[in-house]
Amino acid sequence: MLICVILAGGRGTRLIPLTDTTPKPLLKAGGKTLLEWNMDNVVNSVDKFVIVISYLGDQIIEQIGDNYKGKPVEYVWQTNPKGGTLDAFRTAIFEKNGKQNENPNSENPENTPENTGSNLINSRENSTANSMGNSASNSVSTNEKSSDSLDNYLVIHADDVHAQATFDNLFAEIKKNPKECYLSAKVLQNSQDGINFGMFEIEDNYQFIRIVEKPDYFVSNLANIAISYFPNKVLEFVSREIVNLPIGQKEAYITDLFNDYSAKYPIKVVPTIGMWLPVTSIADLEKTDKILSQNSPCQGG
Repeated sequence: MLICVILAGGRGTRLIPLTDTTPKPLLKAGGKTLLEWNMDNVVNSVDKFVIVISYLGDQIIEQIGDNYKGKPVEYVWQTNPKGGTLDAFRTAIFEKNGKQNENPNSENPENTPENTGSNLINSRENSTANSMGNSASNSVSTNEKSSDSLDNYLVIHADDVHAQATFDNLFAEIKKNPKECYLSAKVLQNSQDGINFGMFEIEDNYQFIRIVEKPDYFVSNLANIAISYFPNKVLEFVSREIVNLPIGQKEAYITDLFNDYSAKYPIKVVPTIGMWLPVTSIADLEKTDKILSQNSPCQGG
């Protein structure tokens, strides 16, 4: 089974006041929420969604529901949103079979607790899940019969918008060998832009060496765009603490997992020239809205 884990728990502080009453993933651009742009890009190629929520997460549950265009949706509460993206991914994997069904912040949903751990909202059994006929021929599901021991994971963020072609390129690689790990990368036209992003250092055939965050020297023209595919063997790394974090870094990120994983197994970087619209500010959101109102990322531009 291919599970799409969507990280949607961020506070979106740089988009205040818009995010004072609306979680960042539900902000709209081009007439659709940022979250739904991402779900639409992958819905025909995954078996299930697990959405990691925190701040104003109840709004996301209400918007998306327990079934999205024929695919089941589960929600996991990340009760330590400051724990980093690796904590969010770990939460999605290891607590998706939990039995607690309430918002841990229900007494005051705008406050985030300081304790660690998480709670899961299991999706309800929905008889319409198979009636919508949305299982596409390009599905990269690796196991027709659901089995936690065989789950593979596509991990994306809820608040960037990507071209459909970016995901199509990635799924084409996964089909070739679903037991390998793949990371999508945006090919930057201006190499100097690399100082603003995490950049992939690679060797022959796009094999991952390491990721360098905001380098002040040329590493490559391949920027990390936070789209990752992990086969089931990632569990042996997610289940343990990341060692040797960079100096001053208090929490672990999924990018730290890349370096840990690649010490034992190969990772392939999948380049794309497709549209990538990061949304980190109100100006970014306005720009994204303008572009998506004029063009569709499904065109791959």
